Amino acid sequence: YSTCSLSPIEDEAVVAELLRRCDGALELLDATDTATAIAGGCRPGLTSWPVVDGKLKAHASFDALQQSLELPLAERRKYRRGMWPPPPESAADLRRCVRLLPHLSDTGGFFVALLRKVRPLPQHSALRREITPRQQNQPQLTRQLPSACNNELRRLGADEAALVVAQFKLIGGALPVLTRRLFSRDGSFGRRVYHLSEGVEKMHREANGRLNLVRAGAPVLVATVPARSDNLREVQSGTPSSPVWRMTTIGKKVFAPWLGPRL
Repeated sequence: YSTCSLSPIEDEAVVAELLRRCDGALELLDATDTATAIAGGCRPGLTSWPVVDGKLKAHASFDALQQSLELPLAERRKYRRGMWPPPPESAADLRRCVRLLPHLSDTGGFFVALLRKVRPLPQHSALRREITPRQQNQPQLTRQLPSACNNELRRLGADEAALVVAQFKLIGGALPVLTRRLFSRDGSFGRRVYHLSEGVEKMHREANGRLNLVRAGAPVLVATVPARSDNLREVQSGTPSSPVWRMTTIGKKVFAPWLGPRL
């Protein structure tokens, strides 16, 4: 778990709550040596931190904040019990997390926690969103949340990859590589097409359907017009009326071996 934030509520608090809800299914490893070897310097994770409201007033606990009459209900609802530091006996493990600081690692601020699954995760009901005491008597508004599986990245088919080769007049052995590494949201052309690294593509292929990719790869193509069937036929025939996809800056680097001298 990694963020580009140094706020403990986004960092150590999330890790502590994840470990609590997973009930021993996840193990927090010490990432200090790895981070030091890569970045050159770091600090351990925090074991305590204040939680303040919009007026920068600190609150000792979740219950104390919920009982505060100075805050409107709408603001109290924004807080969760897991934002506060865990008990000291479990907080000590958070020092295995890593904080990368600009003056130590010559980079922006980053937080890293290395987690390992040691047994199956609890049932989904055990990981459900926590309801605050003041929300229990409130009418619950329900809405259908989109499933991650409905939004996963799928490998482009050979025909779609061939259209990329046709539009950009790629040379050499581009087609076999692109057929393996180009992905989109539904496996056909949409708003964006992503290029996966060799390692991630291999991991996805060898998982045999057990790994859903929701966010992965670099965006290499962006649609300039809706990718309708008539546009695709024009590209396939070699006479498109307008470019269907625009190559991104990252895409130019990815496709560079097959672009030839015209670039």
